[in-house]
Amino acid sequence: MHLKSALARLGGFLARKPWWVLAAWLLVLALAVPGAKLLPGRLTRSPGDIPGSQASEVRRLLASAFRNPFVDPLFVAIQAPHLRQDQGAYRDALHGMVTALRARPEVARVVAPWDTGNAMALASADGHVALVLVAYKGGAEHAAEGVQAVRAAARPYLEQLHRADPALDAGVTGPSAFVVDVIGRNATDSARAESRVMVPALVLLLLVFASPVAALLPLLVGVAATVLTLATAALLGGAIALNGYVQTAGTMLGLALGIDYALIVVGRYREERHAGLVPAEALARVLATAGWTVLCSGAVVLAAMAALIPSGLVELVSVGVGGALTVFWAALLATTLLPVVLVLADRWLDAPAALTRRLLAWRAGTGWERWGVGVTRWRWPAALLVLAALVALALPAGRFKVGLPDGRWYPADLESAHGAEVLHAMGQAGLGFPFQVIVRRTDGGPILAPKGIAAMAGFSKALRARPEVKDVLGPVDLPGARGLVPSLLFYHDPDRALRQHPLVDELFISTDRSRAMVQVVLSDDTPLSRGKALVAELRAAQAPGLEVQIGGLTAAEHDLEACQVGYAPYELGLVFLGSFLLLFAAFRSVLVPLKAIALNLLAVGAAMGLVVRVFQEGWCAQLVGLAQPLTSVPLTLPLMIFCLCFGLSMDYEVFMLARVQEALSEGEDRAIAHGLAATAGTITAAAAIMVLVFGAFVGAEMALVKILGFGLAVAILIDATAIRMVLAPALLAIAGQWNWWPGARSRSKDSSSA
Repeated sequence: MHLKSALARLGGFLARKPWWVLAAWLLVLALAVPGAKLLPGRLTRSPGDIPGSQASEVRRLLASAFRNPFVDPLFVAIQAPHLRQDQGAYRDALHGMVTALRARPEVARVVAPWDTGNAMALASADGHVALVLVAYKGGAEHAAEGVQAVRAAARPYLEQLHRADPALDAGVTGPSAFVVDVIGRNATDSARAESRVMVPALVLLLLVFASPVAALLPLLVGVAATVLTLATAALLGGAIALNGYVQTAGTMLGLALGIDYALIVVGRYREERHAGLVPAEALARVLATAGWTVLCSGAVVLAAMAALIPSGLVELVSVGVGGALTVFWAALLATTLLPVVLVLADRWLDAPAALTRRLLAWRAGTGWERWGVGVTRWRWPAALLVLAALVALALPAGRFKVGLPDGRWYPADLESAHGAEVLHAMGQAGLGFPFQVIVRRTDGGPILAPKGIAAMAGFSKALRARPEVKDVLGPVDLPGARGLVPSLLFYHDPDRALRQHPLVDELFISTDRSRAMVQVVLSDDTPLSRGKALVAELRAAQAPGLEVQIGGLTAAEHDLEACQVGYAPYELGLVFLGSFLLLFAAFRSVLVPLKAIALNLLAVGAAMGLVVRVFQEGWCAQLVGLAQPLTSVPLTLPLMIFCLCFGLSMDYEVFMLARVQEALSEGEDRAIAHGLAATAGTITAAAAIMVLVFGAFVGAEMALVKILGFGLAVAILIDATAIRMVLAPALLAIAGQWNWWPGARSRSKDSSSA
């Protein structure tokens, strides 16, 4: 059955049974609203494992082969400039907090500054800074619960201390606390951006439609698509690991795509009604044209989003799932719920009639037609001029630096950031984010035998010689037993030594005594980029007599980047192949999908060039609220921008091409001018709303969310103006009849559009 004929029949059915369809949708939405509220509780707040990575294997071994409860430590870091920890209020608050922490069921172990046998300095020499080391139960998958429990127990005592010393700086920090705070702030930024964009979007829609009812419908579809996406993601959150990026993607795309698709459908319905068709006929025509456009472009967007999912990386999977769900719901709403609402609200779609008619008459003018004629006439100069400008914008993308930025790229008011500042003031910043190194003898023998002791002593000595390393904590690095000879004497009888020092056994030795854990603390001035380079160097180097595996947050970031770089070509290939096949099926053309892919790459390249200019090189950085340039940008973001922009820009490509193909009987140049004139107003309005939606995320507090919003907003702006209004029609005119090879032009008339 031909898709367009099926859609036309669907339009007839919807026109006959609008109330039944509306009631069914209202029931679905009523169930979705409370479901969407469940999503935050279903999201993972752990960093997620990188499949097959060394950091993931280290985490698994530490959980299964060791008894160390401080694999993922939390620190309650306190700096009281006017109080000493051994006096009055400070002492009482510390003791009360430690007691409260030990009473929490989520807490496994607590080490206070006064505990004996503590090999780490948990208090400053002047007594003003104190650290309480906490281990939570359950591993990384329970990180959020652990962080929340520790903060809940510590909060009353920190507030008590703040009343005694208003200059107090304190917070719960550590790798898990930082990840929890960043993901939580991402979700908050998304919610704020969504609330900021509602009123401006409604005003813009009023200017487009000059009718309150017609303007409200796209906004309602966008909100409904967002709610349904979040509710479905909440259901999936129980089966697969999703983090806050699914909420960011759902919010961004729900409003953008919902409004975008609804604009096409509402605009075409009003056009058909003004042409004299009755509602049922208009609806059948709308679904066979605008509905086909929505489904065709939606399929391309869905393919682009789905390409992120096979990566297995929780960030990319979350964006892929959020994007795919949004496309599904937005397209379904635009082709089922929206049409019945149009029929039921038909009499109010042109109210106030006088204003609406004037606006439609103005939009139906010959301005865009003349523009199209000019572009086709001056096709070569227009194409070369725009192409040169886009290439110039894209050139800085070659200076793109991959990686999580060095320095303080996160908001300073995060609690984990306050705690990190206290660690830094104490000279122990590296203690919160150490390397976790697992070593075993190459011959598989006992790690505490003389061969193992000698190998570990040599390894520890080599580590201490590195300028990036501040301290090494391990079985051969104990106070009074550091180095080869003291360690050999200490472990002359390993069983006796570990019975006398059970903390060493618990923290550093595996249960079968074949492995040891060595903790490497970096210097405070070692940037993240240098730490990742050290991970690579240590993994590549051969430690005599030892097999070495390196984990920890820095190592996980190194592995994440390597995984992303390795997966990127496959992702790009999936997007290109899926887009090519779908567009070839839609337009029966080889050149059309190839041109669409090339133009979308240009838009993304130009956007990434501007991202580098603004966020890495600081060009006009203050205008986007960036305090200082970033040293690098995670590869996750350009991959997201590529997939999101690639899919979204296909809306405009399909929309315009279908109208051009419809008018081919009038001649190539005339068809291009007609297609441009018929779609330019809607494309401009839709792009303006998308830029508004994505631009709202530039106001986020998280620098990485700013980049995502900025990149998408710029890419859509470039695509809807320079590419869609100039370069795309110019290239169509240059290619002429080759645009539609090998499809038969005789069938072009049937390929009508929105």
